[in-house]
Amino acid sequence: MPRLREGFAKSGGERAQFEITGGGFIATGADDAAVAKMFEWVRQRVAFYGSTPGYWPVLDLHGLGDLGRELNALSKQGRWEDMTRSIVVHLFAAVGTHRDLAAAIERRFGGISDAVNVGAGVPSDVLQDVRRIPATFGGYRPRW
Repeated sequence: MPRLREGFAKSGGERAQFEITGGGFIATGADDAAVAKMFEWVRQRVAFYGSTPGYWPVLDLHGLGDLGRELNALSKQGRWEDMTRSIVVHLFAAVGTHRDLAAAIERRFGGISDAVNVGAGVPSDVLQDVRRIPATFGGYRPRW
C-alpha cells in the first residue's frame, strides 16, 4: 500500500479508481472437519505453486526463498507428500468455519485486498457477514 499511495500521489490518481483483487486462499466449511479438509487442500495447492519458480518472489517476501527451491527439487523427485510438510498455510489463507470466516478474512486480507474469492458453497448469511468487513482504504468499500 505505501508504494501504491506513492504512485497515486505522483500520478494524481485516486485510490477509489482502483480495485485490488486477490489475497489468497480460503479454507472454510460448516464445521472443523470440513475446514481441516480444505486446509489440506490449500496446503497441497501452496506446495505445488511454491515449487514453480514464477511464485518464488512471493515466498521471498515471507523470508521463505529457500523453500521454493526445496519444493521444486521435491516435485522433480515425485515426492508430493513431502512437499506439503513445510507449508505454512496461514501465511496464504484465511482459515475458519463459516461462523468465523468473516473475522478470518479480515484478519488475513483486510487492508491488503479489496476483493477476495470465497469460493462456492459458502452460505448466503456467511457472505453477508463477509460483506460487512469494514473498509480500510481511505473510504474505498471492499467487495468481498
